[in-house]
Amino acid sequence: MPGGRLRSTQIHPADKLAVPGGGLVDIDRAVVPLVRTLWNLGFTTLGCCQDLGGSIEHNGHGSPVPAEDRQRWAAFCKGHAWLKLPTQDANRLVGILGADPLFAERVRRWTHPDAWQAVIWLFPTDDGYAGPEPAVQITFPADQLNDLVAVLEDQHPRRPAGSDAAGLLRS
Repeated sequence: MPGGRLRSTQIHPADKLAVPGGGLVDIDRAVVPLVRTLWNLGFTTLGCCQDLGGSIEHNGHGSPVPAEDRQRWAAFCKGHAWLKLPTQDANRLVGILGADPLFAERVRRWTHPDAWQAVIWLFPTDDGYAGPEPAVQITFPADQLNDLVAVLEDQHPRRPAGSDAAGLLRS
């Protein structure tokens, strides 16, 4: 985010997880299995939410925008989980899912009723240009969480304990 980070507030029930590499972080309870699976597979996570619409509605991201002005996005994102991944990891995740029969059309077709969105935001720079954020914001229907974890675990076995899977997550 240009100009600094907004202060976030935990909106959903959360569990405290040990982050690979050290430290503890609160993770929305409904996305804990996904986050653990991603970390076990060596993904780095930068953020997550079990219901992005609910977070926007209750201003979990600490936006200075008035509540009535956030409602359009809150309604649009209601019932959608959110992940923020470094671009390389987002590419890897979407690639894995694009090869899976259950998720292939969801990640390929934005018109699919269960479609995913993967967005790279462009932000203006101080020199009069704009540049992409070095991360991808992924949203998808939250009711796909269990299937997503199952697909990732089935196709990609757990990394051995003590592996160097790095991850950081702010929920």
